[in-house]
Amino acid sequence: MKRYVLFFYIIAFSYKAYAEHFIAATANWSPYAMITEEGISGISVDILNEIVKRTGDTVSINIYPTKRLNKLFVSNKLDINFADSPDWNKTQKNPDYHFSRQYLNVKEYVYFLKNRYIALNSPIDLKGKIIGISAGYYYAMLEEYFNKDIIIKIELYSNKSLLRFLKMGRCDAAIIDNVLFEYLIVQLDYDKNQFKRGLDLNNAPLGLKIRIEKKHAVKRLNQAIRDLQKEGVINKIIHQYTNKQ
Repeated sequence: MKRYVLFFYIIAFSYKAYAEHFIAATANWSPYAMITEEGISGISVDILNEIVKRTGDTVSINIYPTKRLNKLFVSNKLDINFADSPDWNKTQKNPDYHFSRQYLNVKEYVYFLKNRYIALNSPIDLKGKIIGISAGYYYAMLEEYFNKDIIIKIELYSNKSLLRFLKMGRCDAAIIDNVLFEYLIVQLDYDKNQFKRGLDLNNAPLGLKIRIEKKHAVKRLNQAIRDLQKEGVINKIIHQYTNKQ
């Protein structure tokens, strides 16, 4: 019995010996990371908190404007950008970061009102149409058409406005990721059946962007992500934000 107790304490001590405190942040991006009256919340926030529970680490979490976020990360004042994707970063010869295993995928689609749906085979099928997008977002597949005014874009600073504009007919379609769409349906109390999903634009893996100085922690962070995925915890977190109670 004493041997088992001793073994337990050795494992527990070793676990704590590798634990550390991370300074983490990302941009304001609902429903993944949001500043609310109750504090900072969101799908990626909850996932990060679950990850460090598994690893024994601790974390402080903040939200910054994108430019400041990137500046803090480059200057090594942040350890982790916890809601980023390799697809959104320029290829570098010797990057100062390492990405964790992805914990979910961000899939962006063109959404329509069901009674105004357009079957799309390529972007040219949107010729002359008004498309609502989140301000500052870049869509490689569509930029040439936007720049030549073949497709007219409306940049909106509120995610809720994307679906509101679409519902009111102020745009012909809106580009929204699938999780955000489900979240907005709940927040705005809309009938999901009024809308129809069209062309698939992006499928970006979302993970932890970790400073190279903390690369040693990637293995245990990845294992925690695997465990959360295997146990269905991540799907449960997403469900909390995208399903009506």
